[in-house]
Amino acid sequence: MRKIVKLLVLGFIFGLSSCNSPLKKSVIEPIEIEDLKKIIEKDTLFEFTYRVIQKIRDLKLTDDVEKAKWSDITYSRVHKIAQLYSDTLVQSKYDKKIKSDWNAKYGMYIPKSDSISDYWEKYKKERSLNNFVGIELFDIQTNSNGYAEVGFKFNIFKVPLDKLSFDYVFIEKGNTEEISDWESYPILNDRNTTVYISEKITNSKIIWKTDYRNQDIIKNKLLEDVLDKYVFKLKLKSISHNGITVYESDINIPTSIERMWESKNKLLYEYYREDVIKEFLTNDFVRYKEFKGTKIDSIAKIIDPKVIEFIKLNVEEIE
Repeated sequence: MRKIVKLLVLGFIFGLSSCNSPLKKSVIEPIEIEDLKKIIEKDTLFEFTYRVIQKIRDLKLTDDVEKAKWSDITYSRVHKIAQLYSDTLVQSKYDKKIKSDWNAKYGMYIPKSDSISDYWEKYKKERSLNNFVGIELFDIQTNSNGYAEVGFKFNIFKVPLDKLSFDYVFIEKGNTEEISDWESYPILNDRNTTVYISEKITNSKIIWKTDYRNQDIIKNKLLEDVLDKYVFKLKLKSISHNGITVYESDINIPTSIERMWESKNKLLYEYYREDVIKEFLTNDFVRYKEFKGTKIDSIAKIIDPKVIEFIKLNVEEIE
């Protein structure tokens, strides 16, 4: 099927390039409106090509000398370069070689960056405050004064704790963006509650705290009804033992690593992975997309260097 599509595209390009085709005209001459309409209907990319040529003609080809200089450039030649840059089907015949060249020069850094990420994940896990204490949402209740309270169950894993603090929040289910934002910046959420425990905790116990920010959610409600509509999130902030306080923020993870972890799409992930590679491995790393762009530039210059010079007239105008 792919071969058939390629043949159809090539056949179309060949048809447009026939002797009678308006695409054989010099770029110093406009194409008749009816001809232009037919070409764009068959190939929408030509609208972009024509607009670039029209802009160059109007702004740069303003005297006979300039017109003579570029008179041998045809619409077909310019559009061929436009297709190289914009049409993945046209680029496909170069992709294998470009990818091979990129892999040979930069591909080995990808698994190395994964190893670096794994190292920092292990580092963070080993130093996490969650290794010292586990905190669970136990239940909710409304006290005799009419205020809703949240009960937390504490499980001590290593040493008794003198003090600790943590943030928690109730967020409506399905609001993934708010959940993600809270995980990065809890204090910015209006419903975020910070709890400070100043009593010594030596073993498992339950502590109740009045929740002033979420009264409308939990007052006179059953926990299962609340959790049917809301997600409960909790994050430790600090623990204290024998006069020494350790904060979760003391676990210093490189910014480039954290940003890579937090990336919400492939493009952002690759962008921050580049920062990781440059920070830990080599400053000369180039992402495949940028590498391919440079290679396409080189191919275009080989195919038709004069057209590239012509197209640059449009860039000069923008600058």
